[in-house]
Amino acid sequence: MDLRRVFAVSACAAALVALSVVCPSTQAASEIDRAELTRLSSSLVKVEAVDADGRLWLGTGVAVDTEHVVTACHVTRRAESIRVQQGGARRLVSAQLADTIHDLCLLLVPDLGVPPARLGQAGTLKPGEQVLAVGFEGGFALQARVGVVRALHAYDGAPVIESTTAFTSGASGGALFDGEGQLVAILTYRLRGDRRSYFSVPVEWFVPRLKGDQVYAAVGPLEGGLPFWQGRADQLPFFLRAHQLETGADWGGLLNLTDEWSKVDDSNAEPWLFRGKSLAETQNLAAARLAFLRAVALDPISSDAWLQLGRLSAQHGLTDEAQAALTQLNRLNPELAQCLAAILRPPANQEETPALNACSAI
Repeated sequence: MDLRRVFAVSACAAALVALSVVCPSTQAASEIDRAELTRLSSSLVKVEAVDADGRLWLGTGVAVDTEHVVTACHVTRRAESIRVQQGGARRLVSAQLADTIHDLCLLLVPDLGVPPARLGQAGTLKPGEQVLAVGFEGGFALQARVGVVRALHAYDGAPVIESTTAFTSGASGGALFDGEGQLVAILTYRLRGDRRSYFSVPVEWFVPRLKGDQVYAAVGPLEGGLPFWQGRADQLPFFLRAHQLETGADWGGLLNLTDEWSKVDDSNAEPWLFRGKSLAETQNLAAARLAFLRAVALDPISSDAWLQLGRLSAQHGLTDEAQAALTQLNRLNPELAQCLAAILRPPANQEETPALNACSAI
């Protein structure tokens, strides 16, 4: 499925009206595209959580089977009662199963009557791949935004997805779909001060809870720790701490962090990727090259690592090494290979090549 084609309704930011009508645009999608857009959106519900003071907290949820909706726990954390809404129908949530650390709550909704999303796997995604975020931005109309995967951060057995698919708070708990229209992650958060990166948590974290005998609790304020992304700076996962340092251009701090990270997790290529980026930014090119080489040695199928090594090599005249990286990328991730090929052999016209237009975001 070509997400650019399916969601070619840019004139109103791909807003969906009443979950069934695609808003008009000057660049209309085909009837098949409209059908696909409607299919994907039909699994989304608005989540309305009311706390003890009567305050309303709005978010998004995704139907994942005939009576379960998954959402972000930070939407429902204070709720005394929860309803889900689709179109004009509101249904009361009867119970919930909370995983507050991973920020994923399963809501039990009898007689839900909403078609479930097709489930995929976040672990199948690759950097540079197109994804689609759908949620009730601002708590109002559904919005659909196409972007690309910037990075995949290994954490607790599955990747946290960093993408360019922008969303606001009302979309928390919404859907991140892959190019096949499968639900691969739940929209969760973005870091302050960074408008390039938005994070979603993998379906692998909640799918096992849909099976077997799970004990659901009555709806009420949630107990348990804060989400993994919301703690003190020194308690955040390494990848989030690294992201904050990179966003703040604190290259010295990032180098120090990668020293610690690589010792704690010596089989992970990601600290070496961040280390290479920080060294390249400070013009320590020889050390940056060694860091990227270490990354590809630790993870030979990391397309991001090969892209970073190839970019550095191409920009500094190491043509043979850049070509070798391009060969690997052509095998692993043809879309990212186009990014590196554009550096080695710039095309005459990149304006009509969406894959190349996305390269600056990776």
